[in-house]
Amino acid sequence: MSAKIGILVVHGMGSQKNRHFADGMIEEVGQRVKNLGCHPRDIAWQPVYWADILESHETRLLSTLSKNHSLSFTALREFVMRNLGDAVAYQREPGALPDVYQRIHARVREAILKLRGTLGDRDAPLIVMAHSLGSYIMSNYVWDHQRPNSATIPVVTPFERMQSLSTLITFGCNIALFSLALAEYTGITFPSPELPQPLRDAARWHNYLDPQDILAYPIK
Repeated sequence: MSAKIGILVVHGMGSQKNRHFADGMIEEVGQRVKNLGCHPRDIAWQPVYWADILESHETRLLSTLSKNHSLSFTALREFVMRNLGDAVAYQREPGALPDVYQRIHARVREAILKLRGTLGDRDAPLIVMAHSLGSYIMSNYVWDHQRPNSATIPVVTPFERMQSLSTLITFGCNIALFSLALAEYTGITFPSPELPQPLRDAARWHNYLDPQDILAYPIK
């Protein structure tokens, strides 16, 4: 039997060692679900790993900039390059070739298609767990797919259109910072009008932040 719900996990800025970045969390949540009397197999997990799209370029750039110069604070510079560099690179740069924005969104779509397959090709309820820049990435992804004229990737099923998105869980969310680029900020429509009424009634956006995290902000 296929799982009942799908959970998409999206990492944030900074270096991620590999595609197994979410394994520890998935294992812990599975155990907690089991303790509640539910079965972990009712959940289909799908991490979205996108760090490799930028890591080689950031490494090459940092190496080139340091080659003939004695730069101070090398560890801090690498931290800035690995973290803020991700956010800078993700901004849209319209052109003929796929930009970083499009390449990351293509990786998200691949994960969504894989997750739907794991769910038996059903438009099952979807939960998105996103950290840091991943929150902004998913906000943009949902926005694009709620507005077909702006979407850069063709979609077919309601699951791909994010119409079955039932819960959003964001950690260290920095959407507020990126809203500065817009004259007027308008958020995504959540929950989707197409979501069945029982799920609409239960739909929630949970935003968790540490007050000492200077890159994390409220949503409301």
